[in-house]
Amino acid sequence: MKTIAKCLTTTSLIGTLLITGCASIIDGGTKTVTIKSTPTGAKVTVVNEKTKEAVASGVTPAALVLKRDNGFFQNASYRVSIEKDGHKPYELLVQSTLNGWYFGNLLFGGLIGMIIVDPATGAMWTFQPSEYNATLVTAGSTSIKPELRILLKEDLTSEQSAQLVPLAAAQR
Repeated sequence: MKTIAKCLTTTSLIGTLLITGCASIIDGGTKTVTIKSTPTGAKVTVVNEKTKEAVASGVTPAALVLKRDNGFFQNASYRVSIEKDGHKPYELLVQSTLNGWYFGNLLFGGLIGMIIVDPATGAMWTFQPSEYNATLVTAGSTSIKPELRILLKEDLTSEQSAQLVPLAAAQR
């Protein structure tokens, strides 16, 4: 009788492992993506890149629950718009990437977990990073940061060449 019970327990355990996915077990379900802004209080709209439908909205700081997949074996991709009166609009792309736990199927979830369960549940994907910070620029200002570019004189247009000043003359 004890042998039968052990056999049933072992069979049940193996059967459970075969019908589950490792990423689904460890890291399953939807994920929260946090959108913050400076200044706070900006309107956030999330649009699914594939369907072009708005799927979430809020006000910064916003914790938004998003699906990690866009169908079987397809990661999710979202366009996030952040807007606040008196500031320039800010956009960013949030994409799910392959979840490291997905490869746990090699040990625990088996082939069924790897090719059926995790892809079907979206657990094979994750959001990395899961937090985004946007610095909004005042509408009248510029966000261009000074930068140094080195160009060959031969690559300049004639208008650009006409504006060149020798360094010695520029230092006077």
